[in-house]
Amino acid sequence: MDRKFINQIQDQIDSAFVAINYKRPRRSCCYFELSPNVYSWHGMPCDSRGQEAIYYMLNIGLHFRDIEETARKYSGLKYKVGEGVTIMESFQTVLGEKYKLFTFDPEEPENIKPEIERLIALIQTHAFLWYERNNNIEVVTEFLRSNVERLGFYPERYAVALKMQKQNKVLQEFMEQHSETVKQYGNDIEQSWINFGNNLKVT
Repeated sequence: MDRKFINQIQDQIDSAFVAINYKRPRRSCCYFELSPNVYSWHGMPCDSRGQEAIYYMLNIGLHFRDIEETARKYSGLKYKVGEGVTIMESFQTVLGEKYKLFTFDPEEPENIKPEIERLIALIQTHAFLWYERNNNIEVVTEFLRSNVERLGFYPERYAVALKMQKQNKVLQEFMEQHSETVKQYGNDIEQSWINFGNNLKVT
């Protein structure tokens, strides 16, 4: 698949989001501020390997700036607005059997605009209902807790969420438990967790 065509499609999708008041700091990163420091998030994994068309899945989520920024800061990483997802779900799960992939075929240019319009319509209806249901720190904390074993920054986010809610006893127990868990993943991950814990300053 031609990378130029993929970029063109992504730019058109981004433009459609901007048209409904999303911000676009960079290509394929568009977000909408739902409430102070809470942004909508969407991810569109692209499957174009050896195929004539591009097929996009859609994941939706929320970006809690206070959690994301603090987790990155204490991990020694730079924070970018809208980068990273605090809680997410596959749109296929949200829509069930009504869901179908978004398809863009360079041989069928007349179908590109309708597919983008379908995407935006689904975001404005079903996705925003999901955002409202999950824009809650308790819901987010439970999601992070259930995904801690996936690593990928979930343990750090979960720890920050607990500290934000002053759940100090639960936080202390988690930090100690996860300190034992990360030993199986090698020195680099273990040291990163130690550094994070030192910066978090669990009391």
